[in-house]
Amino acid sequence: MSDSAQRLLALQTDRSFIVQAPAGSGKTELLIQRFLALLATVELPEQVIAITFTRKAAAQMRDRVLAALTAAAREERPGQPHRLRTFELARQALVRDRHLGWTLVEQPARLKIDTLDALNVWLAQRLPIASGGIGAAHIVEDASEYYLTAGRRMMQQLGDGSPGARALRFLLEASDIGAGRMVTLMAQMLATRDQWLPHLFGANESELRVLVERALRRSIEEDLFAVAQLIPEATGRQLVPLLRHVARHAPKYARPFEPWLSLEALPARSVEHLKAWKGLPELLLTGQGTWRKQPAAIGFSGQFATLGSDLKELISSLSDSEELRLALVELKRVPDSLPGSAWWDAVSAIRISLQHLVAELRILFAERNTADFIELALAAQRALGNAARPSDLLLALDRRIQHILVEEFEDTSRSQIRLLELLTSGWEPGDSRSLFLVGDPMQSIYRFRNADMSLFLRAKHEGIGDIRCETLDLTRNFRSAPVVIDWVNDTFTGIFPAGDDLRAGATRFSPCEAVRATSGRQTVEVHGLRGSDPDAETRRAAEIVAAERALSESGSVAILVRSRSHLAGLQSHLRALGLDAHAVQLEAPAQHQVTQDLIGLTRALTHRGDRVAWLGVLRAPWCGLRWTDLHGLCKGDSDSAVWTLMHDAGRIAMLTEDGQARLKRLRAILQMAFDERSAQPLARWVQRTWLTLDGPDCLLESRDMERAEHFFAVLREATVRGDLDDPTALDRLFDDPAAIVDRPRESGIEIMTIHKAKGLEFDTVVLPGLGREARSDQGKALYWHERVHADGEESVLLAPFCAGSDEPDSHTRWLRGIEQRKEYSERARLLYVATTRARERLHLIGQLAVGQSRPRAGSLLAFLWPQVSPAFESAGTPDDTGQQDEDAFEPQLRRLIDTARQREGATVPDEDVERRPHFQWAGQAALQVGVVVHQWLHTIARDGIERWNAERVRAGIDRYGAELQLLGVDEDALREASYRVMQALEAVLDDATGQWILTTRTEADSELPISRDADGMIENLRLDRTFVDESGTRWIIDYKTSAHEGGSIDAFLDSEVQRYRGQLERYAQAMSSIDSRPTRVGLYFPLLRAFREWQP
Repeated sequence: MSDSAQRLLALQTDRSFIVQAPAGSGKTELLIQRFLALLATVELPEQVIAITFTRKAAAQMRDRVLAALTAAAREERPGQPHRLRTFELARQALVRDRHLGWTLVEQPARLKIDTLDALNVWLAQRLPIASGGIGAAHIVEDASEYYLTAGRRMMQQLGDGSPGARALRFLLEASDIGAGRMVTLMAQMLATRDQWLPHLFGANESELRVLVERALRRSIEEDLFAVAQLIPEATGRQLVPLLRHVARHAPKYARPFEPWLSLEALPARSVEHLKAWKGLPELLLTGQGTWRKQPAAIGFSGQFATLGSDLKELISSLSDSEELRLALVELKRVPDSLPGSAWWDAVSAIRISLQHLVAELRILFAERNTADFIELALAAQRALGNAARPSDLLLALDRRIQHILVEEFEDTSRSQIRLLELLTSGWEPGDSRSLFLVGDPMQSIYRFRNADMSLFLRAKHEGIGDIRCETLDLTRNFRSAPVVIDWVNDTFTGIFPAGDDLRAGATRFSPCEAVRATSGRQTVEVHGLRGSDPDAETRRAAEIVAAERALSESGSVAILVRSRSHLAGLQSHLRALGLDAHAVQLEAPAQHQVTQDLIGLTRALTHRGDRVAWLGVLRAPWCGLRWTDLHGLCKGDSDSAVWTLMHDAGRIAMLTEDGQARLKRLRAILQMAFDERSAQPLARWVQRTWLTLDGPDCLLESRDMERAEHFFAVLREATVRGDLDDPTALDRLFDDPAAIVDRPRESGIEIMTIHKAKGLEFDTVVLPGLGREARSDQGKALYWHERVHADGEESVLLAPFCAGSDEPDSHTRWLRGIEQRKEYSERARLLYVATTRARERLHLIGQLAVGQSRPRAGSLLAFLWPQVSPAFESAGTPDDTGQQDEDAFEPQLRRLIDTARQREGATVPDEDVERRPHFQWAGQAALQVGVVVHQWLHTIARDGIERWNAERVRAGIDRYGAELQLLGVDEDALREASYRVMQALEAVLDDATGQWILTTRTEADSELPISRDADGMIENLRLDRTFVDESGTRWIIDYKTSAHEGGSIDAFLDSEVQRYRGQLERYAQAMSSIDSRPTRVGLYFPLLRAFREWQP
């Protein structure tokens, strides 16, 4: 059936369809046409429900339906054929509208087009008691902090003797991981609880064991059947002596083949004979899963060479069957046996722990009158009951809902499928009700939101509940130029599998047909780069955009990446070329200077001991203290609060005249602010202080005032009157890119992630960073896999992350492997989505190191390598002209010119620019790295070192950069400085001495202020770390972030001890006045993992 005929068939309102349509095929237009056709058949418009997955998509669809109805009411007949069909359908809907008095144009709210989440809210509100009152709760879009809090609360009960505490202790001992990592693993499970709750708690523990073992047995036997049916009977007879030979004559390889010593033929396809069957892939395949070409490698050499030739010939006869090879690879992964008692003990402990964890989360939600989308969906399903025992609400909806349409069906989750099954559970064949599902499994890229592409494939073959849908496959692409479509068809035919694979979450490739004609500048270009310059790809992307803009001012351009980290330097490269771009939720608010300055001001005002924030306030434009003055103010005193130093007349007298004027003005304004603190809420207090400081005059960009207003709005919402207890909580408020205020620019240049670009189209698409690897799987507390067996029965396979040993067992490795294959398949689909956004031109940019022969396996470039490798063979080694010369860097200090009065305008003339020293690790930047490292070591000690790991440290690199920037570290030095902070913190966590120093103890303090009498003068000191060890000795530790290069490290450490001996002994003397215990002092060097200690 032709594409046109299928589109026409889709408008038959008494039939249910599932429509598979590739990118650019006009899926939304078809859905709108179906919606209008249905309106012409029902008694009430509310009987037709259209469901999308985002509020934006729902609003756009509603607007388009309303626009079609409005155009039909005005008889505005369009010229395009497909729009003419929409127009005619809208006219028919209007006839129904007028006949029944709906007045949809005047009352568009009667058009039921909304998100699944909105539908869940509506359902939960209808029966508040059944849904647990969730319908009235505030919905939290990102509940990750709630999940972590629930995990921490659960961990706090570790010693109370409850079943949950015993289960947690078992898991901690069995897995040998820290409490912090356990909290993280458990918290991550809450983000997918709608998937595992029905499996873990739909039956009691003994029933669960029976179900899982039955599922495991069935799965293994189906894998055995898949191999056996592909091996001809004669080939099976030939295999037996070859398998027996390895068992007898190749002791080095014999173990997997031992069962064949007692077999004369291929055994029964049962779990009992699994070990024998697993000898087949060992014989026929290499360790990489390819057909074996060298039989000698497993004992077929010398006197057995003839047998080796027989094996080689047999493998040659089988090698044309890719299906058999894949089946053997799958068999190789299957666990050797059913799980034992230790495995089930781990499952039981996880089950109990998760039950307590969910309870803690629900208590937390109730305390704060909040809920996440998962809780909302679960509440909606509770409100509906089930098909066997429907609630009154479900019965009422069954009478009301006649037709359901779902857009982007490839992005549905299992809980959403369950909702659709409930809503259609009362439908009967021939009752004129219909289900219409539209999507493209090749564009399913939201596994991190629990989307499961295999649900689309299952719906095609089995329907939804009792509803069977006819399949329609559209092929025409109205979006892209023929050259782009041809390239996509040629490329992805080799990337996607030949057939659908539900277990691996993979779908076959469906090529599309170009509708548009070839014209103008239409191209697909590969830009292969060689070298190690981290900015080379973003610089090339900026150059491509500039070239596009030089040729056309009107075309839309998008730069798409997998993650924010792939965009380092892009905005600065674009700005250098005079280009303004709209970054779509890529830059967190904290990345803008105005927000950083306001965060620093708020932290300083609320925490006088926050040295990082106070130094940032002194360097911010409203004060603009030069480095020489800043150094003069703080010189020789790293312990006193900066606010205290600002009142030291002796220090102030050492500053320049300009520095004194600036500091005194700032001090007077802040003193006035402190005096007025109690009279106003926090946000108003900070805003008033900022205005008094002439903050608006310091703004760099036209949008900065909007960003400042956004800062104060967020601060008002997030805080009540009073100080912030945790300075880092303020940083977290502005770390989310989704919170940024950023409207599209008129330039038509967009920067966004590939996920954000789904559903959009652009004249030119640029894809940098294709050679970057994806994040590796970090593991789960529990793996699960829902399997559909050959007879249609569904079952679930489970595997815990620990089963009584440090290493994951074969069941966990098996399910983890399935998870990794799903991730691999989704990466291919992500690349498809990225490339199909292009209308006219597609630019692919990748970089390999000099001498690197292939891209990394986890990169998008690896998929493209067969097509694009020639571009890299011809790529020369780049020169360094594009890289900024570090020695030539001269940063600028932004500051107000006149500190005496408020002025209009914020421009700083060139003559007021201060030149700072070059970036050197012996200089100012190194000092600021030390300040930030000290601050974070204090945070780690406060949180408990067990709650920190290398992953969490690496995740904070943007925050380290923001704090360094507040301290005045210039942009070109920022990356290395941020990395140095991360390196130091990682070293502490990995170093036994570092762990010992930060271990939680009853008498331990970090950043402890202490004073001593020094010749009649009070000297204020601050101890980096002090504690009492198990032997009763008081330790005083000072951190030094020095990095030594060249020469003897021991000599360097000796010189550092001599340099700081007097300082630490003053600390010990001060401590002796309040603690008489024996004292030892030490210098700890995180970057060197070195420790020197002595008794003063």
